[in-house]
Amino acid sequence: MICLIAAVAFALFFNSVGSSLLSGGATSIACLAILVLGLPHGSLDIALMRHRSSLDRWRISAIVMIYLGLAGVMAAIWYVAPVVALASFLGIASVHFAEDWLPDQPPFFALGTACAVLTAPALLHHGMISNIFVQLTGNTLAATLADFAMLVAPVALITAGVGIILAWREARSVDAIETAAILIAMVLLPPVIGFAMFFCLSHSPRHFAAAKGELRT
Repeated sequence: MICLIAAVAFALFFNSVGSSLLSGGATSIACLAILVLGLPHGSLDIALMRHRSSLDRWRISAIVMIYLGLAGVMAAIWYVAPVVALASFLGIASVHFAEDWLPDQPPFFALGTACAVLTAPALLHHGMISNIFVQLTGNTLAATLADFAMLVAPVALITAGVGIILAWREARSVDAIETAAILIAMVLLPPVIGFAMFFCLSHSPRHFAAAKGELRT
């Protein structure tokens, strides 16, 4: 949590004094951080499944094939209907990120907080989000997803705010402060920078820690 808060404060300071966090260099560093520090937490999935179910080599192979099949399906949908694929991906991401606040939070507030993380950038950076979505899909219709995010963001942020208050009242002050720092970053900072901080300093470490505890290694 300390690293996250320090990084958010540092980025907000540089953003406020006019230093550009929108440069290609800053964006490239954020994307590299997501690839190197964020995405690898998914590499423990198979180890966790083996630990929980004592799967043999053949069943593990079958699971890997299912993984590859799902990846192929998503790639095919992205090729045929990229806007639909992006919308589906964002929905799946919301459910996945909600796990960060479960089981401490009721599912409604956990999902609301996850939706807030993904939609909050649209409030102050709608144009950037639109451009990112259009570049990802190669389709100008993807900009409508940014419009939808702007509509959802206020409700999601209010829901997340209630969740923060509940966490504070339940003596989970660390969780409350960390969630607040994440949402501040997502609202105020450039979208890629804010997301990199959430993904690399909160989401990924949380999953690594949980896997380490379960695997005891």
